[in-house]
Amino acid sequence: MQEKIDLLIEKMKFGDPVLFTGAGFSYGMTNLKNAQPKGATDLAEVLLKKAGVIDSNEIPLKDIVDHYINERKTNDLISTLEDEFIISEVRSYHKEVARINWRRCYTTNYDFGFELACNNIQKKMRTINPLTGSECLRDGNVCIHINGDMNILSQKSLLNEFALGDISYVLNKFDETYWFKLLKKDFESAPAIVFIGYSLYDELIKKILKSNDRFKEKTFIITSPDASSSDLFKLGIYGHVLNIGTECFTEVIKTKYTETILPIKQESLRNFVKYEDIEDVEEITMFDINNFLLFGKIDRKKIHSDYKNFLNNERNHFIPRVNYILECVEKIKKNKNVLIKSEIGNGKSVLLEQLIKHLSETENVNIYTPTEIDISSPPSYSDDLDKLKNSNALSVIVCDDLNHNQYLTSDFSMLKNANNVILVSSIRNIEFDKIDFKNIDFDTINIDELSTKPINQNLKSEVDYLIELVDILNFWGEEKVTLPINIKRKILADDYKNQISETLLDLLSSENIISKINEYLDSIIKDPKTRDISFLILLFKYLNIRIDNYIIRELLGSDYIDSISFKRNEHISLFYSDDRDSGFTNKSSIFCRVTLKNLYTNKYKTEAFLNLVGLIENEKNRRNSERDSNIIHLKDSLIKEIMRFSNIDNLLKDMDGKKSYLFSYYNDLILKAKWLSRESHYWLQLAMAKIANDRIDDAQSNLNTAYEWANKKQAIRNYSTSSIDTQQARLNIKKSIKEQHDKAVWDYFISAHVLLSKCENDKYRYRQVKEYDKFFTLKYNILSVKNKNGFKSCCEYMLSQIKGLNNIDAGEYSIRSCELMLIKILDKIK
Repeated sequence: MQEKIDLLIEKMKFGDPVLFTGAGFSYGMTNLKNAQPKGATDLAEVLLKKAGVIDSNEIPLKDIVDHYINERKTNDLISTLEDEFIISEVRSYHKEVARINWRRCYTTNYDFGFELACNNIQKKMRTINPLTGSECLRDGNVCIHINGDMNILSQKSLLNEFALGDISYVLNKFDETYWFKLLKKDFESAPAIVFIGYSLYDELIKKILKSNDRFKEKTFIITSPDASSSDLFKLGIYGHVLNIGTECFTEVIKTKYTETILPIKQESLRNFVKYEDIEDVEEITMFDINNFLLFGKIDRKKIHSDYKNFLNNERNHFIPRVNYILECVEKIKKNKNVLIKSEIGNGKSVLLEQLIKHLSETENVNIYTPTEIDISSPPSYSDDLDKLKNSNALSVIVCDDLNHNQYLTSDFSMLKNANNVILVSSIRNIEFDKIDFKNIDFDTINIDELSTKPINQNLKSEVDYLIELVDILNFWGEEKVTLPINIKRKILADDYKNQISETLLDLLSSENIISKINEYLDSIIKDPKTRDISFLILLFKYLNIRIDNYIIRELLGSDYIDSISFKRNEHISLFYSDDRDSGFTNKSSIFCRVTLKNLYTNKYKTEAFLNLVGLIENEKNRRNSERDSNIIHLKDSLIKEIMRFSNIDNLLKDMDGKKSYLFSYYNDLILKAKWLSRESHYWLQLAMAKIANDRIDDAQSNLNTAYEWANKKQAIRNYSTSSIDTQQARLNIKKSIKEQHDKAVWDYFISAHVLLSKCENDKYRYRQVKEYDKFFTLKYNILSVKNKNGFKSCCEYMLSQIKGLNNIDAGEYSIRSCELMLIKILDKIK
């Protein structure tokens, strides 16, 4: 018995267990009649006696309840239930159970005994029942009554939500509620599951416990010391059985919990993990390099080991982003928070891993990373941050994808006078303008471009590292493989902007590499079950949205992802694992984009996008207790991203009717989410799809609607129409090129220029200014002298605007290339 207690304590070191109580937990409590609440058998006897039946104890409780309802004696039934299950007093051992930190509590009991025990020790505990909406979760301080509770007891609820009898879950449809999904997720995530006073009679709970091989080892069942040997045998099928009763259980665990677990909770950080340097040398193999460059899969320890080799002047393989790392270190020494930003796939995550190793090897700092976020138990970082502040040691928190952790952003912004706690984060460029940094003062570092010069003569440049990796993997293709290194450097500069993402996107899109990827994934995509799952995984990873087995199950309505055959699929493991502690990173947005674009048909993709929107919208229309807030929240992330024109444009294959699929997708999108008719952003995206299909008049009509809705929003708040203005400018330039007469050509062009002049001075403006080159080539010669001078002035104005930008913005590739284009135009005009 002691071994089982020790095992439970050991598991509790790694997090809070789940508590599940049954009728046996209420033994010892006192009800309004100053007696102990009755179990099902004794309750049935009382009800039968009141009904005038004294010679039978074999009538099921459900039949007795039906009798009371049919005889219109529900008030008598309710009165009896209230006498039995309104608890006035609990014992000290119930309070000891309440003192333990539980991930969440589930119960089949109707009474509020557990909540009362919590209240008696000044611990907050909210009551949840099958009617409660998922938005009431908020945190783990809840007791979920899966049979219903005394608060909902009424004549009506006795027929449904307030479930009496052995078929309770069938009656109240608990398995259709959000809380049932949460129970399954908690069983999966918690380090231990503790049943107290529950006999495991229900098939639904037994089925869950049998669904996962790992559950038995972490399940502990506290039952009566009077339990029969057959009962102990049956319970032993599902976990470790302790037939010692609630009171004895609290006696044997109390001291160990107080002496072992509480100090750990008080001293350790709850939501941060400290980086511990491990001396193990991790050799990099060709298999590692191939999986990393192709799938983004790599053991983090190998990144650290490889970077340490670089620091020790030994052979290393991955690109050491040492210039940016040293810049980051200098900012940390000045107590500045740092934000690493770049386009998709340019190495933010790897740079952060290299920075962690660099700091651990060269600086006297403590390094921490946030634990995985479980939105069903949102983290609070305040206590951890205070501990770091009060330690007086220099602490660096490294958080990849800051836009996914607004909890950290919010709590860190409240930290005052803490120069010894530094936040280093990363974010995609596209998210930078949208995230609320809560007034945290960040120094930003854009890492898009690889350095062409080494930091000293004995080292390779970052560009040369990339060339070497592509050489090793033979990704160049027949035409480029034998080119000398100086030509390859020129290709990287001219064709790929010295960016990892642009290089890999092009090389991985080659016929040779697509065939290689297809060899890995062909069997997955041919099987509808694995095809649908892999599509979701790839889509979410490309869009940088968190995904796990829970989300996949709910969106696809299938448990296949939990099957042994899926878990053992060696090809799936290349780009997905639900094991958060595996130490592996599977982050290659480039691989995801290339695979989605080339291995799935445009028809499948657009239908899948529309189905996802429909699923999320339908979730909102379910009854309150069935709504899954995790799915509904995807409206703010997934729907927003698959409505964005650039994302759909990037994922549709060019030679598969792309333009028509773009148009039909945006045209049908509004049928799945009718609220889009009131969104200016939707009409803008639809206009962009029609511009791509050269449907100029239709596109103009949609832009007009976008302006109308934007103007309505402007009346309420300061709403920018800059994104609409840039597309209106683009459309006007297209119109000008279609015109034949000088006045009409010029009128459309100058209206586009005026619009762009009013837009924010950023890359989105200059993406449309680039169209000046096309206008110059096709229409400049037919302009009058006056309008030619006007065009020259427009180019000079935009060039002066670029020169007024700071160095960081002006260095952005699309702006820099626009600047070169304007200079060339002006040179030709001269």
